[in-house]
Amino acid sequence: GRAMQDIARLVQGGFPTRIFYTGYGGFDTHSEQNAVDGTTGLVTGQHANLMTRLDDAVAAFADDAKAMGTWDRTVIVVISEFGRRNFENGSLGTDHGHGACVLVIGGAVNGGSYGPPMTDAMLQEDELEHLVDFRDIYREILGDHLGASGLAEILPEAQQYTTTLGIV
Repeated sequence: GRAMQDIARLVQGGFPTRIFYTGYGGFDTHSEQNAVDGTTGLVTGQHANLMTRLDDAVAAFADDAKAMGTWDRTVIVVISEFGRRNFENGSLGTDHGHGACVLVIGGAVNGGSYGPPMTDAMLQEDELEHLVDFRDIYREILGDHLGASGLAEILPEAQQYTTTLGIV
């Protein structure tokens, strides 16, 4: 939350940078990620606590951006460097895998869920199928939102497929 607060202060102070980065660790958990409280029915555990802290930080930043009048121009990308398997392991957690989601949040974002829909058959596999390449998300934000050109030089890697998402 403090890092997001620092970014809001930089924006408010007129710092000319258009892209800011912060990290949030602690997600490399493999056990006791979630539990359901038998009394309240609420999900608790390591992962739920981490997501609550992330939600609180993003909400505070959104409030700051709205107060500054910059929310409609804001795009926040939450991405992890690793995915997870879609089955619980023997210690009530999940192990590293291919499946991951990317959260794109902000006033400049066209809300919704993007990419091909998951099927029941996909969810039964040991590894989730790769459906959207993170580089397509970056390309859209850089090109469509920030107006960057030369994206082939910025993200030159060949991809098996590309997807136009329309997220911003």
